[in-house]
Amino acid sequence: MKREEFIEALKLALKDLPEQEIQSSLAYFNEMIDDRIDEGMTEEEAVADMGPVNDIATKLLMENQTLVNRVKDKIIPKRRLATWEIILLILGFPIWGSLLLAVAAILISVVVVVVSVGLGAIASIFAGIVMLFMAPFNPNSSLDGRLFSVAISCLSVGLGLIFFSWLVQLFRFIKSRVKQYRK
Repeated sequence: MKREEFIEALKLALKDLPEQEIQSSLAYFNEMIDDRIDEGMTEEEAVADMGPVNDIATKLLMENQTLVNRVKDKIIPKRRLATWEIILLILGFPIWGSLLLAVAAILISVVVVVVSVGLGAIASIFAGIVMLFMAPFNPNSSLDGRLFSVAISCLSVGLGLIFFSWLVQLFRFIKSRVKQYRK
């Protein structure tokens, strides 16, 4: 059997696995065949040395099924809820439901505040830059007014940059915490 036939047969046998797992397995067996060819075997000998496609596919599918079972064991509860627990959950819904709704509302308001501060920082930077370039050319104001406009525009840009940098640091902090939590 040629390498292409072996790989295609293996791909067909592994069709129930996720695409990433299939590609990983195919790359692994391609590399194994290459290693055997480098050791002096012909392509047919290297493919024959791999073993039957059905045996390989069965082993890979069983390994994947073991992983699925481990995930199910972690997600699915070990026992069913007792009748009194279900009744207690139903009767307690007005309390825990309203608390859950309050937490969701707080989280949404925090997101809205962060987005508003971010948009305000961007608007402040943009307005400060526009005002910085427009202030010297305002014919209706005196020199004091122009200098005051330049100072305010510099303040606006500075505050906008400070708030924007705080937001960037906040997002980096959240991103690092999410990565730690996933590990």
